[in-house]
Amino acid sequence: MKRWKWKSPFSDKEYVFEVGKYAPRANGAVGVREGNTFLLATVVARKEPLPLDFVPLGVEYRERYSAAGRIPRNRTRREGKITDEEILLSRLVDRSLRPLFAPRYRFETQVLIHLFSLDESSDLATLALLASSLALHISDLPWEGPVVGTRLLWDGKNWHFEKEAKEISREVALDFFFSFSPAGLVMVEGEGKEVEESLVFKAFEQGKSFSTHLF
Repeated sequence: MKRWKWKSPFSDKEYVFEVGKYAPRANGAVGVREGNTFLLATVVARKEPLPLDFVPLGVEYRERYSAAGRIPRNRTRREGKITDEEILLSRLVDRSLRPLFAPRYRFETQVLIHLFSLDESSDLATLALLASSLALHISDLPWEGPVVGTRLLWDGKNWHFEKEAKEISREVALDFFFSFSPAGLVMVEGEGKEVEESLVFKAFEQGKSFSTHLF
């Protein structure tokens, strides 16, 4: 097993990556730790192409009840169906990964991300994208990565990287999520209140400054 650490230049968060310990039969598998949070991303691809006219990529992010120290309340004590939050995060990761496949890539590929342990201070979107990106990057698939993402918040006075709204003492006016590859911006989504147009452009400039420190 290979294990290495990386300290974020924008916060006091330290990420630990583990390769070669989990899912040895997958095309790629990476475990990511940040605090008490642990995510595992695996990538598996079909060996024969399919007669399709689109990239057959599937991304699924799932959170286990045990990650937060809970037991399922249903009769069978099994994990429930996928939640809206899990679906939205799966789509966010999909939109960040899909553009980096070749347009004629036709090998069915599954990216599965499982949360096994949760630290409430972790931004799960950032970790899920980071884990899946690294799993694809070390695989033998023709993918033009890596891609990294970050959440950017504006509280009316300051910009905050790698934090969630619940961590900010002030009310958040803008909440953006950016993903970047070495070639530039890949995807952005966000929400906010009515603000000046110049502030939205400033958010994109701040996001770009994040990418320049990584690539």
